[in-house]
Amino acid sequence: GWLGWGINPHSLEMSGTSALIAFQSSQGAQLHSYSVSRQVKDDDISLSPQEQTEVPFQNQSVIMEGTIVTIFATIPLTNSSSTTMNHVWNFGDQVLGDSPQSHDFKKANLVSLRRIDMSKKDSVAQPLVSKLTPRQRLKNTHALLSGAAWGIAIPVGVMAARYLRPFTSPSGAWFYLHLMIQIPAYGVGVAGWVLGLKLESGSGNVYETHRNIGYAIFAGGTLQVIALLVRPKPYEKIRFLWNIYHQSIGYATLVLGVVNVFIGLSILEPAAKFKTAFIAVVISLGAVSLVMEVVTWIIYFQRK
Repeated sequence: GWLGWGINPHSLEMSGTSALIAFQSSQGAQLHSYSVSRQVKDDDISLSPQEQTEVPFQNQSVIMEGTIVTIFATIPLTNSSSTTMNHVWNFGDQVLGDSPQSHDFKKANLVSLRRIDMSKKDSVAQPLVSKLTPRQRLKNTHALLSGAAWGIAIPVGVMAARYLRPFTSPSGAWFYLHLMIQIPAYGVGVAGWVLGLKLESGSGNVYETHRNIGYAIFAGGTLQVIALLVRPKPYEKIRFLWNIYHQSIGYATLVLGVVNVFIGLSILEPAAKFKTAFIAVVISLGAVSLVMEVVTWIIYFQRK
């Protein structure tokens, strides 16, 4: 892996940073200077060592002791030098030759930058006011749409079909309520899935488990919509098999949806309150389902 630290002489961001990046090679500990341009950041161009960077580091060296890496460098100053310093740091898992590869896009990697005012005694880093990048906004929107659709609305729609039938069976109101929930939820879920594809295409990081379950959820949801279009009449013999198919795919999609929302939250690493809120919703839906399951079975046996 690699670990880097640098200074951005212009703004508090990664693009434009002059960086010192350390890594271990067959020749021992290595430390090179790099220019992290906007093209490198946005277009995934490989980083290459630079003899000269905008910030003229001097006397640089590195000490690696186990998992502790210490980088030393001297920065010449002039009378016109700013007293504030935008310093940036990050780490990654892979180095190809002398080229560090992309870091993760977890929260810790995206907010690893601080501004220090060197003119003040006992200067400390100013708290970072988080500014969402377009990619982070895309991630948040993907999480919101997918979580609301596959993790909440779809389970509610399934509950409506399973537990309201004994109370509304003659009128069929449960069926129309089921459709009113599931069809919009499917549309929102597909929108979230499309954003997931966009996120994958613009990143070197692929979360295979999350992606593959997402494909399965999309396939299951789409099969349910198709099943609605070819739904046999109640008196047709094939209706029994159709019911088994529809319920099996539905329950599988429901479980995968909830599981994948939790996987997505572990990747996104939002504030703890969001994960707590989703857990509370899942527990609440589970508790309601348990109660309604008992009630519907009681009604079933009474009618028998």
